[in-house]
Amino acid sequence: MPKRVASVDTNVLILGEVGVGKEEIAKFVYKNSLRKSRILLKLTVFENDYKDFN
Repeated sequence: MPKRVASVDTNVLILGEVGVGKEEIAKFVYKNSLRKSRILLKLTVFENDYKDFN
């Protein structure tokens, strides 16, 4: 799946529990994408912060 996502010029949101490798997947997608010459933006949203938006 990460290879397919990397081939499309779109924004990607990666969700998952702590320790499942979200950052490694993000780096793989970034390095294999058309956007690799641009900045990779990493955001960390904690569950309590996310619930405030609902």
